[in-house]
Amino acid sequence: MKGEIEEIIVKGETIYLKKDFLGWGIVYPVRNKDNSINWKHLLIGGSWVNFFLMAIIILIFMIFFYEAIHNLQILLDCFDNPVNLNTCIKSFGGENMTGYSPTILMNNG
Repeated sequence: MKGEIEEIIVKGETIYLKKDFLGWGIVYPVRNKDNSINWKHLLIGGSWVNFFLMAIIILIFMIFFYEAIHNLQILLDCFDNPVNLNTCIKSFGGENMTGYSPTILMNNG
């Protein structure tokens, strides 16, 4: 039946299979047969490789958001104090910001 977990024993190791619309797949149930919590499956998803891959992906996203928020804070601080505008232009682009001088930004902006 669809959605039910099948238990198969291969060479003394129990493997749990579940059928969905893509076919059969291995699952790692978080509850044991006696309804106690299987902490290994709950914490690491049944595989240390999956756990470390997910941790690395989450770490990359955290670094990305920290860097973005930090850069936005620096940019907002630049426009709060026009005296530091020259330093900010250099740090956010320097020579690549052709056509934008601090006097033009301060007078028009």
